Amino acid sequence: MYTLRLSSSRWSGNRFRLARNSPFTFEHDRFWNYRTAVYLVILSFVLKRMVEALLGPGPPLLFYLPAATVAAWLGGLGPGLTATLLGGIAGAFDLPPVQSLWLESLNDRFRMVVYGIEGLLVSGLMERLHLMRRRAEASSREAVRCQEELGNGERRMRAILDNSSPAICLKDRDGRYLLVNRRFELFTGKTVGPILGKRDRDLFPAELASRCESQDRLVLDYGKTVESEELLDQADGRHSFLTVKFPVRDAAGVVYAVGCVATDITERKKVQHQLAVSEQRFRTLCQFSPIGVYLTDQDGRTTYANPRCLEILGVASEHDLGEQWSSLIHADDRARVVGQLISSAQVGGEFSAEFRVNRKDGGLCWIHDCAAPLLSHDGDVIGHVGTVEDVTERKNAEQALRRERDFAEGLIATARALVLVLDARGRIVRANPFLGHTVSCPPIELQGMDWFAVFVPPADRNRARDNTLRFDASQRRDPIIYPIQAHNGETRRVEWANRPLQGPDGEAYYLAIGHDLTELENAQQRAVQSERLAAIGEMVAGLTHESRNALHRSQVCLEMLRFEIEDRPSVLDLISRLQSAQDDLHHVFEDVRDYAAPIVLNLEPCHLIDIWRSAWNQLESCRSGQATRLHELLDHVEPTLTADPFRLRQVFRNVLENALFAAGDPPHIEIFCTQARLNGRDAVLIAVRDNGPGLDAEQRRRILEPFFTTKTRGTGLGMAIAHRIVVAHQGRIAVGEAGPGAEILITLPQDPT
Repeated sequence: MYTLRLSSSRWSGNRFRLARNSPFTFEHDRFWNYRTAVYLVILSFVLKRMVEALLGPGPPLLFYLPAATVAAWLGGLGPGLTATLLGGIAGAFDLPPVQSLWLESLNDRFRMVVYGIEGLLVSGLMERLHLMRRRAEASSREAVRCQEELGNGERRMRAILDNSSPAICLKDRDGRYLLVNRRFELFTGKTVGPILGKRDRDLFPAELASRCESQDRLVLDYGKTVESEELLDQADGRHSFLTVKFPVRDAAGVVYAVGCVATDITERKKVQHQLAVSEQRFRTLCQFSPIGVYLTDQDGRTTYANPRCLEILGVASEHDLGEQWSSLIHADDRARVVGQLISSAQVGGEFSAEFRVNRKDGGLCWIHDCAAPLLSHDGDVIGHVGTVEDVTERKNAEQALRRERDFAEGLIATARALVLVLDARGRIVRANPFLGHTVSCPPIELQGMDWFAVFVPPADRNRARDNTLRFDASQRRDPIIYPIQAHNGETRRVEWANRPLQGPDGEAYYLAIGHDLTELENAQQRAVQSERLAAIGEMVAGLTHESRNALHRSQVCLEMLRFEIEDRPSVLDLISRLQSAQDDLHHVFEDVRDYAAPIVLNLEPCHLIDIWRSAWNQLESCRSGQATRLHELLDHVEPTLTADPFRLRQVFRNVLENALFAAGDPPHIEIFCTQARLNGRDAVLIAVRDNGPGLDAEQRRRILEPFFTTKTRGTGLGMAIAHRIVVAHQGRIAVGEAGPGAEILITLPQDPT
């Protein structure tokens, strides 16, 4: 910014000058001077008119030359020429022809030229005068500025010297002190007055003064800098100083003084000593450390490795590690470790990883490598420090422990036993899949449930809780049996073996291993029932054998009696009814004997179509008087297999007989045959369907049970015998879902083993 200020000068009088903070962008004094030139010409024109009015006409240009001179004196060349030009124009109006710029007279033209030359010379002289004045003022200002800067420089230099931590002094060639700073005063314990002009021998002990004078002489004689360390006793003890002496030259390059800078390095020496002790301690620790220690530079080159590190990596020295230490990493771990190292380096963080290394001696080991960046004072990474620990044994132990754990987890997961871990309050901590399947609840959802409150019936809850959670390991207890109730309402009887455990946090836990006795007890009941049925079968077999003989004799007697009473129709009708009852009794005995007797198969290749057609023909008496056909549907299969034809004929006869009994009117019996798979083997599926009312849920569930029948006549052993025969062929018989009538599905392997 610029401001306009008024200044006075003996050259230009009062006028405006342009300062740095003026808001104007042009020279105000020049503008004023040009305007003054115009005013002077106008004033000269007025004076000329006044003088001519009093004295008469005079020289037309004489009055304008003083105006040009004054304008040039005030403003220099420009205003002077402006006044000269304006005066010439005004004078031309007074010369003939009047009020015209054209000059007819050669004399007038000559006078006009002389007037212009005079104005030009006067303006040039005045401009030269102004230039000399400006130069003089500039020189004066420069001298003042230099003097001020010199004073400021001396003050700054003195402030720097007085506030510098080193002691600084300047001595002439005779060793007298020319300049000292405040630190030097504190160093010597004297002020500037007593120091200046003195020599070293006047201030310091003789031995130290002698060394200082010798060093000064070397600097003066050879013109070189000399460094040395000096010891000086101070009030707080002995101090070490680093002294630097250098030559001071004049403008001609001649050494005229000796400069000295003495820095107190006592603290630095202490730090260096402590650093040396620390480094020695570090090396000693590294030398005998059981963990490998290494140092690297910023390029990753190993600069130090302790003996343990070399031993772990199988090398003789750190130089054997090479620059690319990553080549030691096992190929399967290299990408992971290098990627993790790069990620840590990008954020300037620590690196930690476990990986395998290929030792230089050919061995393989697991190591745990931890590294951290080393930073300079500016925060730049200048290297890394790291540790290497051989964790091969731990890794092997972890792998062995992992294998044992996986084995245990596999046993628990696949065991056909209920495995349960409870806390001290009976809440489920863990359960195996078999237990979850038994109670119809996923194991993950069981966690946190109260086992006894949710799954043990109320009548057995307290007994089960006491025997499980109040178990004393010092006392031997037999397994306890109590029932559990699944979410689907099914109740299972389980035998439990309990054992207390102690968790890693010191809390008490309880392990309960249960064996489901439900199927075993059911099997035992079935075995008892089978034994009873076997005994009954043996008894019935013997009874049937004796009864058949008695029935045969009764039949012979009835036939003979028929011949004796042929003339008595009413008695013959009674004999026929008696023979029919004997046939029914004989049929019952045959069914009981077939069910109780063991099944022995006579396997041979056979054709199923022939078998079921033969069975259908045997039932001709059952379908007498009915227009009944057997509808056969074959799904592109040739139903041949290895089986016992006689036994399969029994199966189809029983199934078809039941179908005929249940069929509607008119009866419709259908046999559908297709290819199937049973227990991973090729099989044939036969579906026998009727058009009767079908089976209800109770009939579907009990149709294969012995002595269960839906007919008014019969023993209820037909389907049970069919089931035994199909199972003996390693097949399967079941009730189908097709409707509206009943459907029996028989699946038989084509080649039973």
